[in-house]
Amino acid sequence: MKLKTILDTFITDKKAQKLADHAHELSMQLCRDAKFIYGLEEDEVIETGFSFIEQKQAPTAQSAAA
Repeated sequence: MKLKTILDTFITDKKAQKLADHAHELSMQLCRDAKFIYGLEEDEVIETGFSFIEQKQAPTAQSAAA
């Protein structure tokens, strides 16, 4: 039973690590693309991304009134 738990944790950790690696590679590609296309630096891309996320998560006046 303990070995199964260890193996399950290992497999889950491996999947999580693969996802994290993939997400990191995608974010690095976004930074490279933004720098090339728009002339933005990495910190500008990150700030713009966080701003976009905050706008999407903030309730709109219409949804807040409902």
